This record gives sequence, structure tokens and C-alpha cells, in this order.
Amino acid sequence: MLATRISSLRRTPVLVARLARPYSDGRSKGFSRREEAEEGKHAKDKEREQLKKLRAQIDAKKAELEALEKEHSETAEKAK
Repeated sequence: MLATRISSLRRTPVLVARLARPYSDGRSKGFSRREEAEEGKHAKDKEREQLKKLRAQIDAKKAELEALEKEHSETAEKAK
């Protein structure tokens, strides 16, 4: 009985490994070139959109800073 349990425990990791990757055919070890290119394009597009948003935020902050500097200079002139 103990021997049966030990042998079944030895086989379990092999079955788990086979069940974990049913999509793998064993021929390739990574993405195909086309899939890599599509993934790279998607990543670049996402980064491009993020940069566009950040640049818009920077422009808005610059405009806000200019308005505050103008207000400060006007207040400083009135105080003189």
C-alpha cells in the first residue's frame, strides 16, 4: 500500500506538467517572428499613446505655470 502511494506520487508531477501546457507542440521554444512583431507593435503603440498623454499634461502645466508667473509679476508690480 505504501509502495502504491509512493509510485503514484512520483507520476503526479509528470501529469501536472503535461496538463499545464496542452497548447505546446514541442517544436518551438518561443513566439514566432510574426507574433513577436505584433506584440512589439502593440507595445510601441501603447507607449506612443502614453507619451502623447504625458506631453499634453506637460503643456497644460507649462500654461498653468506661465499664468501663475504672470499673476505673480502683476502682484509684485502693484505692491511697489
